[in-house]
Amino acid sequence: MYLRVGLVLLFAACFVLVCSAEPLTAKQEQEIIKYIENQINQFDIHDEDSLNKALYKVSDLFKPYMKHGIKLWNIPVLDPLFLKTVKITQNKGGNNFKAEFNSVWVYGLSDYKIEYIRTHPAKYSFEMKVRFQDLQMLGNYDIDGKLLILELKDHGPFTANLTDVDAIVENKFTIKNGHLLLSESKTDFAVENLQFHLENLLKGSTVGESINESLNRNVNDLVRDLKPAFVREINKIIVRTLNRSVENLPLAKWQAAIK
Repeated sequence: MYLRVGLVLLFAACFVLVCSAEPLTAKQEQEIIKYIENQINQFDIHDEDSLNKALYKVSDLFKPYMKHGIKLWNIPVLDPLFLKTVKITQNKGGNNFKAEFNSVWVYGLSDYKIEYIRTHPAKYSFEMKVRFQDLQMLGNYDIDGKLLILELKDHGPFTANLTDVDAIVENKFTIKNGHLLLSESKTDFAVENLQFHLENLLKGSTVGESINESLNRNVNDLVRDLKPAFVREINKIIVRTLNRSVENLPLAKWQAAIK
């Protein structure tokens, strides 16, 4: 029913991309689900505007549980977001650049503000803009090639701090056997400030630190080069999570907003 559609859309689309909180017990999950169902069943959805407002409310209802996940609804823990491998391959002007970022954790996705939600009921789609004030990333890197104007070949741990991140997510659905199925997902983001550090670069030498400083001085170019690969991996998680949870849901509540 609509309540789960709204849940998964907002929950997954907020990239929302594992903390020390204790996992929920099955009984706790059942109580949470009952409470949320009771709240959402009171929504009066009859047009596009009421659907937009309902999605805002759904986001508020589920925000406290993003660090736990809800197994009974197939919702994984999404803060922190885990990316197993992010691969980047570029060939520009004869420059071959390869990089792998492995075991990447993204912290802070549950601390967000929704700037807007715009649904298109008849088109079975919605878009939303979300702002994250502070995100932290950590993992391991393995790079070989020219990044910006610097020749790099090294590996080790990396960290990144991102502030004032604006993410825009667009999702489109098709109807299959009377149920919603995600057919397309697009994610884009802009970063106001990024501090990036490759540890053990050139064995932690002063030259390696100078390279790190140069990367941070050219943060816009760095984001441009790294963003497409990270967006692809985030989209895979969104698609997997949405499809696993909405493919068996009826359309009645969503269609109530169609005029």
